[in-house]
Amino acid sequence: MSSERFSNSAILNAIIALDGEISRERDMLDERELDEDEQEAEEDSFDEMQGAFREFVAAYQRRRAADPSLPALQDVLGTEPELVTT
Repeated sequence: MSSERFSNSAILNAIIALDGEISRERDMLDERELDEDEQEAEEDSFDEMQGAFREFVAAYQRRRAADPSLPALQDVLGTEPELVTT
């Protein structure tokens, strides 16, 4: 599904939600004792979440490049997204 179907607001809300969930999941993975299979499953899920976050960030960055009036992600999140390298 193309990101062109989503509004800027929908993309920003997805980024904000995923950013918070990634933070919670990271904390949970660091704190919980899991057996090897559970750990692998949790890490796979975490990796998928990070991938989705990067896709939404990339879509938003393309839109922001075309429309500089959109707010910067660091302004929306209050910090630079950890998974964004640009």
